[in-house]
Amino acid sequence: MFGWVKKAFRAKRSDAHKTAHQFWKDCSNTFLAGDPTYYDRQEIALRATVSTLQPSPQSALDIGCGNGRFSMVLAEYVPQVRAFDLSEVLIQEAIKLATERQSTVRFESRDLEQGIPEGEYELVTCMGVTSTLIDEAAFSSLLDSWLKSVKPGMFLITKDSLSETEPRAITSGPYVTIYRSKAVYEDRVQKLGFKALGCKQLAAANGLVNCLYLWQKAR
Repeated sequence: MFGWVKKAFRAKRSDAHKTAHQFWKDCSNTFLAGDPTYYDRQEIALRATVSTLQPSPQSALDIGCGNGRFSMVLAEYVPQVRAFDLSEVLIQEAIKLATERQSTVRFESRDLEQGIPEGEYELVTCMGVTSTLIDEAAFSSLLDSWLKSVKPGMFLITKDSLSETEPRAITSGPYVTIYRSKAVYEDRVQKLGFKALGCKQLAAANGLVNCLYLWQKAR
């Protein structure tokens, strides 16, 4: 079903993309923002968004779940949640945390280059992932996977750091982070067939803005 997506993700990658990919594969800390209150704001915004969805989703997929903190927030509102991340270390942390909290989230270590898990979900979340995808082909493949994995009429939540003007690539230690144009990002998602239902700004600085979006797929 997703063979063409897998092929696209496996296409030849630039050196910058490979370096960023390896960094996140080896990552053992999912909370890199300098402001310690940022993730609390993200959780508040996520709860406020998911708790009011109508119809209420019964299944969810969390793409790039990190240590599972926000996947377990989803599980408080959605009966079936599946989550994956590139980092094996973070997934093991998520599994441990889920066991301690008796959460029913199904976690797995998975590379986007394998394609996302097959199936359609009533809610798909993808938070903090697109800026790690340096090559445009990988970014486009991720967007296509959103379209394939969300059931018609149901919901997509994305959270990304974006540039208010032109795209910007910023080197941070050994890897590059790409901040795509906010206007172009929004246009790309809308052209897939998603309607923007809301946008909550979580942070802004130096021409960059971090936003949590709620989208609904056309029926």
